[in-house]
Amino acid sequence: MCLFDKSDMHNLYFSYHCFKVSGVMQDVASIMVKDQGFTIMAMYTPAELKRIRSAIYVDIEKYPEYDTPRRYETNFVGGGIDRFANPGSFHCTSIRKLRADLLEFVTPLFRNISDNRQKINLEPLVDCLSLAPKGSITKRQPWNIASTPSQEGDEIYNGYFNIGPDKQFFSCVPKTQKDYKSHSAFIKQSDSMAVEKFYKPLSKTFLVPPGSLLLYSNNLVCKVDKKEQTIQNMRLYCGWRLTKSVTPLYDNTSAFENQGVPVVSSGQIPVTYSQLSLAYHKKEIIRWSFATFQPQCLVTRISKKDNKHYTMVIRHMPSLKELDLPMYPPYTEEEKNNLKPHPLFLEEVDHTAILMETIFPLLGLKRVYKMDYFENNKKQKL
Repeated sequence: MCLFDKSDMHNLYFSYHCFKVSGVMQDVASIMVKDQGFTIMAMYTPAELKRIRSAIYVDIEKYPEYDTPRRYETNFVGGGIDRFANPGSFHCTSIRKLRADLLEFVTPLFRNISDNRQKINLEPLVDCLSLAPKGSITKRQPWNIASTPSQEGDEIYNGYFNIGPDKQFFSCVPKTQKDYKSHSAFIKQSDSMAVEKFYKPLSKTFLVPPGSLLLYSNNLVCKVDKKEQTIQNMRLYCGWRLTKSVTPLYDNTSAFENQGVPVVSSGQIPVTYSQLSLAYHKKEIIRWSFATFQPQCLVTRISKKDNKHYTMVIRHMPSLKELDLPMYPPYTEEEKNNLKPHPLFLEEVDHTAILMETIFPLLGLKRVYKMDYFENNKKQKL
């Protein structure tokens, strides 16, 4: 089993990931997840990815919450957050299509990962579209283990799809998912310097090429490195849950029906700006709000400090229906079912039995014979 880090990115891109994953590669990817705690898989060719990215930008420029948005001029995300928190970013056609493609792509992988073929359900966990403008700086996040809420017996996986056009990176400590309780306790009980000193020599940074999907265990130790964007870049965060339950991890029924902001994989509802930005950059948020959003998306509040009125974008956006803004096509029954826990393995169908129980009686056949051509070529009564 080979691991690829920054020293051999060229080999990683061309010899392992730069093609659609076949059945054999699905097996390899599932082994990677079980052993190393993560995998990176190519989904689309550069030409296919360009069409997907273009479709997403077309939808972004038509988000009903924004006032005449332009893909390279409008500051879509602000307030110290690089993820969209408007309803349109979750329910537009291009993202729904990509979400469906991701589910179809990872289903065979999770069938390989699952040790129990019976009564295991797969639930995709909806998450945010992220846009990092040129010149923006990704904030560093220390070593941690994701804390996605779950039920007993659940397996949670996180990740993102690199929409591009630039390459992205993933830093982790491989194999730590196997003893995540000890690592979690160590991170919580130790100071940041001790944690960094312990994990730095064990860590690796991996390339996530454009058009590739990163998938990793919720129990893997990982971090986010500080990075300045040289070009505008996008990714779609995503999550998955293997469970015996038929109940969704979060009740997003209203969010899908009214096209609101759903609870994402972390258990949080996305916000348009952080409380820290509000405390230190209130004027910038106010200017950004007026320059970016439709009047329906603004709210006037009274400051507790100076008792002054100020108007800015709603932090927790209401649904498109509540805002009385144009809505996207309603979710089909197939979409709704795919967003709930559904069987990972389909039951095998005995087509012969179905024929004998349905078609043959209609034809007046009481006795059915089968021919054994490989043994004695004799008719045998069933």
